[in-house]
Amino acid sequence: MNAEQRTQVRRNLEYRSATAKREFEERRAATYADHSAKGCLQSGGTIRAVIRIMEEIGAAFLTESIEQVSAVAQDVEAFASLQAGFEDFWNLLASELASTINMASGRHVTDDSYARCPTCW
Repeated sequence: MNAEQRTQVRRNLEYRSATAKREFEERRAATYADHSAKGCLQSGGTIRAVIRIMEEIGAAFLTESIEQVSAVAQDVEAFASLQAGFEDFWNLLASELASTINMASGRHVTDDSYARCPTCW
């Protein structure tokens, strides 16, 4: 890739990642609100719903990123950029899933250890 293509690929991936993250946060918040209203926020159902959201957004992120990057370049460097973008996004989702599991199970992080929240149990 030349410098212009490199910049375009980077911007495409940054934009797609930011868009996917925002969509995830909005849909997760809506799920939390819905489950809270139903009285099932701290349940496996909340975790399953968030995982479904992650699967949908992750699949769209993967497909759209490949389409956008391959329209610009299809060489080893472009593939490496895709790989780095995917890894960053999956790491984000993994940390968000851990946060959801902690919330749904009533655990909160305190001093690098997990403790049951007295208001949740």
